[in-house]
Amino acid sequence: MENEKKLQIIRTASKRFARHGLLKTTLDEIARDLRISKASLYYYFESKDQLFYETVRWDSEQFVEEIKFIFNNESLQIFERFSRYFALKDDVQSNHKLLFDLILKAAGDNISEKETEFYKYFLQKEEQIIKLALSPVYAGRIETMNPELPSFVVMTSWGLMFGNKLRNVEPREKSAHTSDMIQKTLQVLFG
Repeated sequence: MENEKKLQIIRTASKRFARHGLLKTTLDEIARDLRISKASLYYYFESKDQLFYETVRWDSEQFVEEIKFIFNNESLQIFERFSRYFALKDDVQSNHKLLFDLILKAAGDNISEKETEFYKYFLQKEEQIIKLALSPVYAGRIETMNPELPSFVVMTSWGLMFGNKLRNVEPREKSAHTSDMIQKTLQVLFG
């Protein structure tokens, strides 16, 4: 029961933090959204910062679960899984705003030590999934997978997603989604 209440608070706070950010969100607003007292929030979380970081962690874990779901779908060919993975990243700003903001902060100099920990943890989880997804491709081949390949795929896909967003600032005749651009490459790689 207590864990369920804590999760309910995190979900509600996630919406408010995604909309207004850490600085413009108050615990009073979150308590009002939940129809509980501010004191009840302090029962579960020591501070607004702790609630915020728990919310960022939760949003990141939700994204990782979505990646796992894609790569565990054995009814899809490997290039289709990667295509869906890249499409998921195309929508991260609208579906996982706190994670998106964390990655933006990591690209700049305005990231806290706690956020850096979350960022590194998140990337490590994502790389593990990609490594597992690529392992069958290299099974039975003479050459082995380069140990840096999962990290390269993760970082390149984030770079492509942000590059695509930058390209959309100045519209062109037809702007391809990251997933469309990558799908052709994956078909060549995975046959």
